[in-house]
Amino acid sequence: MDAREVSQLLADKALSVSEYLLPNGRKNGNEWCCGSVNGEEGQSLKVHLCGSKAGVWKDFSDQDKGGDLLDLWAACRSLSFVDALKDACRWLGVEFAPKFSVASKKSFTRPSVRLGAVIEPQANGYFDRRRINGSTLKAYCVANHDREIAFPLMVDGAVYNVKYLTPRRKRDEKNRWRQESNCEPCLFGWQVITPDDDKVVITEGEIDALSVFQSGVKALSMPSGAKNLEWIEYDWERLQQFRVIYLALDNDDAGQLATMEVLQRLGEHRCKLVDWGDFKDANECLCEAGEAGVLDAIVGAEYKKPEDLKNAIEYAEILFQDFNGLLDTATGNTTPFAGMKDFKFGMDQLTVWTGYSGHGKSQLLGYCMCEMILRQKERICLFSGEMKPYKVLNRMVRQVCGKLRPDQDDLTDALNLLSGGMNINGERCTEENGNESGGLWIYDVNGAASLERMLNVFKYAKQRYNCRHFVIDSLMMLGVAESDVDRQKKIAEMLRDFKSQNNIHIHLVAHPRKPDNGDESKPPNKHDVRGSAGITDLADNVLVVWRNSEATGYGADPDAKLICQKQRDSGCQPMVNLFFDRESCQYHEREREAISMITGERVRRDFKSPYAR
Repeated sequence: MDAREVSQLLADKALSVSEYLLPNGRKNGNEWCCGSVNGEEGQSLKVHLCGSKAGVWKDFSDQDKGGDLLDLWAACRSLSFVDALKDACRWLGVEFAPKFSVASKKSFTRPSVRLGAVIEPQANGYFDRRRINGSTLKAYCVANHDREIAFPLMVDGAVYNVKYLTPRRKRDEKNRWRQESNCEPCLFGWQVITPDDDKVVITEGEIDALSVFQSGVKALSMPSGAKNLEWIEYDWERLQQFRVIYLALDNDDAGQLATMEVLQRLGEHRCKLVDWGDFKDANECLCEAGEAGVLDAIVGAEYKKPEDLKNAIEYAEILFQDFNGLLDTATGNTTPFAGMKDFKFGMDQLTVWTGYSGHGKSQLLGYCMCEMILRQKERICLFSGEMKPYKVLNRMVRQVCGKLRPDQDDLTDALNLLSGGMNINGERCTEENGNESGGLWIYDVNGAASLERMLNVFKYAKQRYNCRHFVIDSLMMLGVAESDVDRQKKIAEMLRDFKSQNNIHIHLVAHPRKPDNGDESKPPNKHDVRGSAGITDLADNVLVVWRNSEATGYGADPDAKLICQKQRDSGCQPMVNLFFDRESCQYHEREREAISMITGERVRRDFKSPYAR
């Protein structure tokens, strides 16, 4: 339990803590009021009791006094910060820095070396060049030892270890470091820490710690560089007194990797990251930018918040786009039908298409895809495990041409349009004329397919060809049993994640359960989809295709319905009646007819309904 966690526990019990520490005070609204930290009656000292500021207090008769409830505890009981922390833990009934038993405890020795006098910078050019002054060296007890510089690692006045530096004498030489052997790992610099300190900087090297201290902030240094973090285990309890720890390691790969590990182990909630900018480390910053530069870097340190935790204000720009219809999800693609104008296929969405077997859900989906490719210039990647690719294309070519048997010219034009070879005006698309076109790519696997492999191919199609709509026909062709609801839910989760990560739209065909007594006279609903309820729960949209079995195909009754039973974004659930042209496999709202998508001309009108204009 570190200081920050204890402070939060106290804040959760702000009223009880205030009554305990200041029993002569009085509750006034959302504040506890008394005269001062001595506890007399009055209104000068106020403690917030609830909300985001619970536990924050201020003595308005003495502007220097204030803080959180740990600070109040220390002030009221005249304790050091560390002692107040331990006392508060006892009151809360929690253990301060709990000790864990270990299977085997190492045996360490303490160095018996006797150090010389504290170094004077003027007498040692090494520190003079690094702008480290005598008071800093004295505070850290940096001393002479023969021809070496000794950096004692001390805890409570006892020397746990000593590191030695032999500065280089020539430019082509390196500084040489060594330390005593078999010593207990600990941070360098505990000699400057007092029980009242609740903030500290941790650096990668001793010289950096001295540089930070000289700039006005107490600092500790890792004893063996960025690659050895054994000190965390042994300094764990001593580190619990700090509410904020500034990680100020070197600005290189090794330093940044170590920063991330230390951050995870000491806790993201109390560690701030110091950015040295263009400088390698604290000492280089001191030499180039002075003490003010070092202090600015520390003051500017920030917590590394989780990437998936955001404040509401961070969504301002995307909200503006959403309210003004500028997002793909707000605009989206449409079906060919005016009666479905309130339904959109937006990006980052999953649509489930369902309908009884033989009711035309794949056929109607294919017709909508033709519309998107030719009219809306979308690029689509399609998997149909239930039909061979040439059979899928046979039906789509009929829908494009408006004919049962297109001639060679029609077939060529239709394939050019579906493949992206031409735009809707019949102009061949080239990089030179800048024409954009839709196009169709097919994932050529017949029968059961691996979803993992399919998604890899889909990602390639997105990245290389900018396909934005992906059709999976059907769920049962992904090698999942109807009774395996866990796998079905997992598939739905994988599709949800994939469409979000790649900002695309997925169309998933899913069969419904067979109706009781085989009665298909009423459309199924989203709850009738076979298998896991997670399929439609995770979907953004659910569309139902239903064929009217009582329609003759020649009378006034519509042949089919397209029904929206879920649209998460808008909540609108439109429905449209459709007439079906058997030869072209086209669907229209007002009459049975066939329209060439190549020329826009009517190829055939079998029946004019009373709803036609």
